[in-house]
Amino acid sequence: MAMLQDNLEGIFAPDGVLSQTLKGFRARPSQLAFALVVKDAIDNQSTVAVEAGTGTGKTFAYLIPALISKRQITITTASKTLQDQLFKKDVKILSKALSRKIDVAVLKGRANYVCRLRLDVTASSDRLPEATSGEKLREIIAFTKTTETGDLSELAGLPETDPLIPLVTSTQRNCLGAKCPHAEKCFVNMARERAAEADIVIVNHHLYLSDLVLKKSGAPGLLPESEVLVFDEAHKLSDIASDYFSESFSVRQLAEFADDIRRTGKTFFPEGAWDKHAKNVSEALLAFHDFLRVQTAFVEDVQIELKEIEDIHTTGADLLSEVVKAFTDYLNFFENVESDKDEAGLLELAKENAADLISVLRVWVLRLKDAGHKPEKGKAPEVLWARITEKNAILNLTPVSVREHFKLARATSNSAWIFTSATLSVKGEDGEPNFDFFLHELGLEDIAETHTWASPFDFENQAFLYLPEDLADTNDERFAQTLGKSILPLLKANPGKTFILCTSYEKMNALATYLEVMLENPDVICLQGTTGKAQLLERFKEMDGAVLIGSMSFWEGVDMKGENLRLVVIDKLPFKPFDTPVDRAREAFLKEQNRSPFMDYQLPVMIMTLRQGVGRLIRSEDDYGVVVIGDNRIAKKGYGKIVRASLPAMTKTRFLTRAKSFLVDPENTP
Repeated sequence: MAMLQDNLEGIFAPDGVLSQTLKGFRARPSQLAFALVVKDAIDNQSTVAVEAGTGTGKTFAYLIPALISKRQITITTASKTLQDQLFKKDVKILSKALSRKIDVAVLKGRANYVCRLRLDVTASSDRLPEATSGEKLREIIAFTKTTETGDLSELAGLPETDPLIPLVTSTQRNCLGAKCPHAEKCFVNMARERAAEADIVIVNHHLYLSDLVLKKSGAPGLLPESEVLVFDEAHKLSDIASDYFSESFSVRQLAEFADDIRRTGKTFFPEGAWDKHAKNVSEALLAFHDFLRVQTAFVEDVQIELKEIEDIHTTGADLLSEVVKAFTDYLNFFENVESDKDEAGLLELAKENAADLISVLRVWVLRLKDAGHKPEKGKAPEVLWARITEKNAILNLTPVSVREHFKLARATSNSAWIFTSATLSVKGEDGEPNFDFFLHELGLEDIAETHTWASPFDFENQAFLYLPEDLADTNDERFAQTLGKSILPLLKANPGKTFILCTSYEKMNALATYLEVMLENPDVICLQGTTGKAQLLERFKEMDGAVLIGSMSFWEGVDMKGENLRLVVIDKLPFKPFDTPVDRAREAFLKEQNRSPFMDYQLPVMIMTLRQGVGRLIRSEDDYGVVVIGDNRIAKKGYGKIVRASLPAMTKTRFLTRAKSFLVDPENTP
C-alpha cells in the first residue's frame, strides 16, 4: 500500500515522471489528491464519485492508480468519440510517459463490426436499400480483406446512419454464434477476445448498459469481468440508462425483420412463398400503424401514453393480434422448409427468433388491453407510451427511475466503482457542492464517497460572465431579435471565434436568421444542420471569425482551445420541461413522494447542462473570453443565486462596454 502511494506522489510531483516526460505538464495538488482517492477506492473495492473541474487532469488521475494496482480495468465513456480519444491519445501519451507498454482494447457494440455471414447474404440479395448501396457494398467487401478489426468507423465515407449497415452487421438475435461458418474470423469475437486479454478495456455507456441488462436477465454478458470500473462523463449515465432498461418494439423494426427472413429464405429456397408472407406481415403492421396515426390525428411526431389513445384496449390490441397472426403464419410456413444449402443454420435461427418475437408481441397485446393499469403506490412506475411518426411507431415500457437497477448491480459487484465528470454536483444554499441529485438518480446515496476539486484555471481573471439587461422574455417572439441585438457588438469586436449554444432548433434558426442579415459577412456563420457535425467543426476551425450556431449536441464534448474560441453565447437556461409521457410520470411520482419536481429534478438537471455549456470556453491556462447568458431569470429569480454559485467564479457584469473591453483587451479591463 505504501509503495503505491509513494509511486503516485513521485509520478505526479513537480519534478516527477510526468513533469519530466510530458511537454507542458503542470503538477496539480488536485490531480494527485484525485489519484489517491482512486487508489483508496481500488484498495477497498468501494464506490466514489469525483467531480473534477476542467484542467484537473482527471483521465491520468484515474488511469495511473488503476494501472499501478495491476487490476483489470474497464473504462466506460459517454460516447464512441470519447472512447477513441482515450485509446488513440490519452493512453498512448501515458504509455510513453511511464515507459510502459499498456495493453488496451476498445470494445464497441456488435453493430459497429462487419458480420461476414450477413455480408455474404446481402451480397447475393435481389434488393438493396438505396441506389448507391451496390457501390458501398463492394467497398465493404474490399474493406474486410484488409481490416484487422472490422470496425466500420475505419471505413471513410460510410455514415453511421447508412441503411446498408444493419444488413452487413449482426444483432444478438440474428447471430449464429459458434455455429457460424465464419466464427473463427468473426470480428466481434476477435474484439471480445482482445478485451478479455487486455489490461484496460474501453467501452461506452451504451455497451456497458447492454452488458448490465443481459447479465440481469441471466444471459452471458458482453464484457469481461473487471476489478476496477470507471464511469467517465458519469453525468450522462442515468439518462442513457433509461433507454436500456426499457422494453420496446417498432413497426419498422418488425417490418425489417420480416424482410430479413424473406431475403435469407430466398437465398436458400427461392421457390418458397417468402414474398407473400412478408407482404402479409407488412400489411398487418401498416393497419396497426394507420390506427395509431388516425387516433392521434395525424400529428407529425407525437409522444403519448398508450392509455390516452382511444380504443387502444380493443381495436389497437386486436390489430396487434393480427400482426401476431401474420408472423405465426410466416413461422408455420418456413418451419416446414428444408434446404441442404443452409449449412450455417440461418433458417433455423430465423425460426427461433420468429418464435421469440411472437411471444414478445403476445405480451404486448396483453399490455395494450391493460394500458390503464395504475402502478403500486410508492413504487417508481413504468410508463407505457408510444412515439408515432408518419413512417414509424415505437411502443415502449420505460421505468421512471433506474436507481433500483444500479443498486442491484452495485450490490452484486466486487469491483471498485469510480464515477467522474466535471459536472456531478450543484451548489447548495450554503455554497458547498451537493451530490444528492446525482447519487439519488443511481441509488448510490448510502454507499458513495464524494469529492470535488475545482478547475485550477483562474476564471475570475480569464473569463467574464455577461448578463445583458433589457432582453425580451425567453418565450417572447422578440427574444431572438433582442438577444441578437445585444450580442452583435461582441461578435463584431471579437478577435477570435464564437459559439452560440441554443436550447431548441426554433431559437437556433431564429438567431441565425437575424445574424445573417446583421453581420457584415454572413458567410462566417456555421449553422448546425447545413452539414455534418464533424465537417461543421472543421469549417469552424479553419475560418477566421467563425460563428457556430448549434443546439444541444454542441453543449459538451467539443474542445476548442485558444483563439479558436473567445465568446460563448447561451440563449437561455436549459430547463428540461415535463413534456414527454416519461417526464410527466416522473413529475407525478416526485409529487407523490412529497418532493419538488422543480427543485429536486429540473433545477439540478438544468445546472449540470448549463455548466457543460459554459465549460466550452476556458480549456487551458492561456484561454480567456466572455460567456453571455441571455436569460434574465438567472439574475431575477430566487433560484438564480444557486445557478450563479454553481458556475465557475467568472467576473460578472451587466454592462456591454465592460464585456466588450475584456474581449478586446483583457489585461487592461478593470
